[in-house]
Amino acid sequence: MENKITLIEALKAVVNALENDTVEYDWYQISHCNCGLVAQAITKTDKETLNDIYLNDISISLQSKIDSEYTPGWSQMVKEYCPLTGEPIAEIFQKLYSAGMKREDIAHLEYLSDPKILAASTVNTGTYTKTYTVDEIRETGWWIFKKEHTFRVQKTKAINYYEVKENLLAYLKAWIGILNKERPAKTIVVNGEEYKYRNSLQLENLKKHFLKMENYEGVTIVQKEIDRIKL
Repeated sequence: MENKITLIEALKAVVNALENDTVEYDWYQISHCNCGLVAQAITKTDKETLNDIYLNDISISLQSKIDSEYTPGWSQMVKEYCPLTGEPIAEIFQKLYSAGMKREDIAHLEYLSDPKILAASTVNTGTYTKTYTVDEIRETGWWIFKKEHTFRVQKTKAINYYEVKENLLAYLKAWIGILNKERPAKTIVVNGEEYKYRNSLQLENLKKHFLKMENYEGVTIVQKEIDRIKL
């Protein structure tokens, strides 16, 4: 059986990577922006592999089609390669769909714009500024005695809230919470009694309960179910 990653698992993987600084984040790079990070998790790739295998060809093709010097964003790509009717054309969108994403989810994720998720999150949609350092060459002295010197200069620029890592984290956590609530409950039977669960965390808690009760048959049954849903 193919080991498919679900949307919830992918979102959790991205949250963990961002919180532990084990992944690079840059809203302006399609392989590791808001959508790019989730795509990495779903396809189990890094930014280079994601770009080489899934994104480069469709990005170049679309860039030529719209006659732009800028790399198309995910909203542009989903509009072209993930039509409203029929199956998605590009393989990357097939994989995102298979994991549980919808067409509108992708567009919303790029700009952190789903009203339902925003309402449940701590995303701050206010104004942000980013400080960065650049090298500037300046001339000093008079006339023939002028010399060029390089100075390190700090500058600031306004950025959008959806380009901020902390807002992406808040958005993903709220999305995970919503998906967990929407997930239908399943049932496991132990000693003739039914126990409902929605995710592996609830199963782990049930296993702890049986351990505390020294019900080792229950522990075994729950562990088998945990192993099964990981496949």
